[in-house]
Amino acid sequence: MFMHHMNLREEIRQYQKKKTRFAIPILILGVLGLILPVIPGGALIVLGILLLFPLQGKRLIERIRAYYRRLMGSRATHQV
Repeated sequence: MFMHHMNLREEIRQYQKKKTRFAIPILILGVLGLILPVIPGGALIVLGILLLFPLQGKRLIERIRAYYRRLMGSRATHQV
């Protein structure tokens, strides 16, 4: 039973390393996307944040959704 826990901990560590290996290049591409118009920079930055920091990433997405809803709500009232 103890051996199983050690294997599980090692698998979790490996998973965390893999996430970091994917997230860092995605963030770099996201920053490049802010400069280059071909790459969707904002989306890649949000994806990188979600991979590195899942809880903060969910909060960020909720803030973006709330902002979008406010923006669309104000546009809907101005269009007559």
